[in-house]
Amino acid sequence: MKIALYTPYLDSLGGGEKYLLDIGLALHSLGYEVHLLTTNQTIKEKIVAKFGPQYAFIKLFPNWTASNFLTKLKLSRSFHAFFYQPDGSYFFSLAPKNFALLQVPTKALLPQSFSQKLKFSNWTPIFNSQFTKKFFVKLNAAFTNSKVLYPTVDQSFLSEKITNKEKIILNVGRFFNHLHAKKQEVLIAAFIEATKKNHEFANYQLVLCGSCQKEDQKYLDTLRALIKEQNNIRLFVNPDKQTLLSMYKKAVIYWHSAGYNENLSINPQNAEHFGISVLEAMSMGCIPIVHNSGGPTEIVQNTVSGFTYSTKEELINLTKKVINNKEQQQKLALAAQKQAQDRFGFEIFTEAVANLLK
Repeated sequence: MKIALYTPYLDSLGGGEKYLLDIGLALHSLGYEVHLLTTNQTIKEKIVAKFGPQYAFIKLFPNWTASNFLTKLKLSRSFHAFFYQPDGSYFFSLAPKNFALLQVPTKALLPQSFSQKLKFSNWTPIFNSQFTKKFFVKLNAAFTNSKVLYPTVDQSFLSEKITNKEKIILNVGRFFNHLHAKKQEVLIAAFIEATKKNHEFANYQLVLCGSCQKEDQKYLDTLRALIKEQNNIRLFVNPDKQTLLSMYKKAVIYWHSAGYNENLSINPQNAEHFGISVLEAMSMGCIPIVHNSGGPTEIVQNTVSGFTYSTKEELINLTKKVINNKEQQQKLALAAQKQAQDRFGFEIFTEAVANLLK
């Protein structure tokens, strides 16, 4: 049986696109024939280069985007299931099962006109977290029957033992200052303050890794200005996967600050919707200390596999406690890694995807 994957955001190849591709990978492992609907003949090469050779199974289906309404309707019937990462625009599909992956808590993903609402009625919403689902359920009670499908952690992050840790506090996230910004400036300020006032941070480094697009270069320049001559803060811009793996493996602590100082009751989209980097860090034995908002609170079990904080002072004090207690470090690291494997491993994810098609 054939599966269709479609997203208008293929050029970015970010976390949302990997989520869609991982659904395809899970279905491929179950014996389905997976097609990515795109006219971009080089995208498969880019996917493999960025995410790994395990995605080489994907078949490109170029006939979709160039087709008219009736042809698309006919083509959709040839698929057993359709997985779509929407941008707020919907279409009719005659596939037996149609899933819309709603990953960002924003009204922009919902249909506005009568015709769009009619088209949307044929799609089953799938959410990447309970946080995202809660937002949409408030807008539409019918969404209570929808599903939450947590993303899975990349298998390459699950194979490492917890060894050779160094005095590193790590953050991984795209460098930008809009929407669900990762708030690296908050972490830089907190680290500089902590090193000035607390001897526990002596010899520790703050390492910030992330991609940066051209339009966000000014924000990156702002971060560099904040760092100035601080030789204990390092930036890795557009690092390759091996560099990320190395940093995750070395870091003792993982900081995350998306959602910090935001009015999330008004702008919930400014929180972290899920937090795949938090999950990757945990799977490599990093102890997560994350802002108490959004998806990360569903990943981190507070005081068991990491900590949540609300203020900069709490972030610093929790980090001090972890640094000062080596026995607790080991327990937290092992608990974090086990939770990542047990709740978000590929087998669990594949089983959840398979259940969607029953």
